[in-house]
Amino acid sequence: MRDQFVFLQNFLKMAFWLGPLSSDEKRPGGFKRKELVIPLKNRSIKAWLYTPNGKIQGVFLMAPGFHFLGPADERFVRFNSILASSGFMLLCPFIEDYLDMRVLPRTENDFRACFDALESLPERPCSMKPGVFSISFGSLLAVRLAGHQNYKDRVGGLSIFGGYANWDETLRYFLSGDADGEFVQNRDPLCRPAVFLNLLDCIEPKPEDPEGLREAWVEYIKKTWPDPLYLEDDRYKECAREMSKSLEESKRDLFLKGCLPGSDGLDIALNALDKMKEKWGYLDPLVYAKDIHCPVTIIHGKDDGVIPVNQVERFKQALGHNKNVTTCITGLFSHSQNEGQENLVSKVTILGKELIMMIRILKSFFLMGGSKGES
Repeated sequence: MRDQFVFLQNFLKMAFWLGPLSSDEKRPGGFKRKELVIPLKNRSIKAWLYTPNGKIQGVFLMAPGFHFLGPADERFVRFNSILASSGFMLLCPFIEDYLDMRVLPRTENDFRACFDALESLPERPCSMKPGVFSISFGSLLAVRLAGHQNYKDRVGGLSIFGGYANWDETLRYFLSGDADGEFVQNRDPLCRPAVFLNLLDCIEPKPEDPEGLREAWVEYIKKTWPDPLYLEDDRYKECAREMSKSLEESKRDLFLKGCLPGSDGLDIALNALDKMKEKWGYLDPLVYAKDIHCPVTIIHGKDDGVIPVNQVERFKQALGHNKNVTTCITGLFSHSQNEGQENLVSKVTILGKELIMMIRILKSFFLMGGSKGES
């Protein structure tokens, strides 16, 4: 009876903090966090381990998306704090290549090493199969791990939040707005340089100083991403033009095309994307999808401005053999930063429409990171 009470208490706590009525500026306590070092073949990466103060209800390996701060991004810190305070043990690795906002063939090996490290931790209850929770482009790492022959029976569950299933479709959507023939306008312009970073090796003609360009785009990202004010009145455009003045003339034009919308930059990027098809096997999350048999939850924002919502359907098609797949296309987690009564009413309306789906999502968290990986 006590275990049921603790479960309900943690469930309600998570529901409140992840729900539309909580403040994005606050996060709960009730957990500990420490830094670990995970050894790799010729190097190491750090990770944060979150453990709840009370009984562990479940275990997750977190797969973050592209961000130079990794798990130290405040939004991710808040999310992890909510899960940890609700009874979950989390391992959040700082994936080196994702900190540089790109994918390399070695990246998935780094993530597998993190799963091995999580399994070996003395804090993990031995009866609990770790679940894997991905955010954004972290879906590549999580989905490939969940179906890999050496891991598929060790993963307790898979949660894909705003993830991509098809690299080509996703980048074309972001560059041109094309989502299954429908033009979408609400894409986040600040993410454009991250796309060019991943296409840089295939851009023609080959830039004279690709590393210099890479550094310039990363500097621009580090300046603009933390500050939403750059989206107001197209201030990001002014920022890019100002930064370009300090670059050599040979880099200036391509730098601006990688930061600002325009047909010339679009053509360059799409040509690079076509060339990239020759070697993008390591960018395909679905290569082992047919062997994923654990419970899967797919969550996607209906107005996602980075990864198109049609990726939910791609995942469903690839996982058609799996009878334990939950999907949710939602507006619930797209919080407005504006305060006020109008925003509050909007949140309550969303909550009323999506409460049942939210309960299903939260329940799936406990099942996927739970006691024996059972559905």
